[in-house]
Amino acid sequence: MEGSSGGLTQPAPSARAFARAWTEEEFIRTMRTGIDPGGHQVQEPMPWEMIGRMDDLELAALYAYLRSEEE
Repeated sequence: MEGSSGGLTQPAPSARAFARAWTEEEFIRTMRTGIDPGGHQVQEPMPWEMIGRMDDLELAALYAYLRSEEE
């Protein structure tokens, strides 16, 4: 997969994989700060800045939805 700078990029893990690996609190904190539970900066294409503007109820609903769906 070619990145925007012309180099190769790794495919992004699915949001469902993140939701299944993290607690709801970790998911919400990551979407608000852009820092994952391991202390790493969330990379593109994860739209964490846009998602982080959701309120707590919306983020909790998104987390529940992502955990409930089959891949």
